[in-house]
Amino acid sequence: MTLTLHHFPNSLCSGKVRMALAEKQAAYRSRVVNLLDLDALEPDYVRLNRKAVVPTLDDNGEIVRDSLRILRHIDRTLGAPVLTPANDAARAVMDHWLGVQDALPLGLVSFASARWANRFFLRRFLTVRRAKTARLMREAPHLREAYARKLEHDRAFRALVSDPEAAATARATVTAALDALDAHLGGASGGASGGGPFIAGTALSLADCAWAAVLWRCREAKLERFGPDTERTHLAAYVARLSARPSFRAALSDWHRPWALLAGIGPALPALL
Repeated sequence: MTLTLHHFPNSLCSGKVRMALAEKQAAYRSRVVNLLDLDALEPDYVRLNRKAVVPTLDDNGEIVRDSLRILRHIDRTLGAPVLTPANDAARAVMDHWLGVQDALPLGLVSFASARWANRFFLRRFLTVRRAKTARLMREAPHLREAYARKLEHDRAFRALVSDPEAAATARATVTAALDALDAHLGGASGGASGGGPFIAGTALSLADCAWAAVLWRCREAKLERFGPDTERTHLAAYVARLSARPSFRAALSDWHRPWALLAGIGPALPALL
């Protein structure tokens, strides 16, 4: 089996998939799509992924898009360990928390939490991306619909980041989800499989792979703290358990290399200034 993962080091959804692959100890070919240099907008990649996002998995010619679909594909097609509980109740818990994390507005929260200099570059980045998308829509008319959807997505996101109420609502949504996960891990949520070392009980599941990346992003972007002095004691212990796993380093922390990100932004820097 030949797996090729199109991804980006600091991409949240890419991290979810890399975590599952690392837990499976699966070999794959890495194809970095430089989001900072807007490589995901290039026609060759848009033909592969019409949303112009990462990750995309190529499994011997079968193209799988969307991180949740990729996670389930990995678990279904690769060997042990199995990352989906056999028990119906535990599987329902896994599915619930997969859905919760997938709906988190972390992009909006990250943007709203950025300091003024970072926010300036983020706004410039969105402007440059919009200009390139519009140009490629003219140059590649066979992909016009995909580029039009991307432009509309960016327009909607720019409207959200300009709305303080939307940012506050997004932050409250993330906070509530983290509080709920802390309660679940502590067994206080009243749900099945609560109080175990992992989200769906005693064994790590796809939900943990996804949340490992979410919590890593929250910590690295300084959106949340998960130290022993925080009130979310169960979540702090959970983060410590995940961080100690070899898969966490292989999938997440080893990929968060500042020098790699600086190298990636280099070609795009003139356009951002």
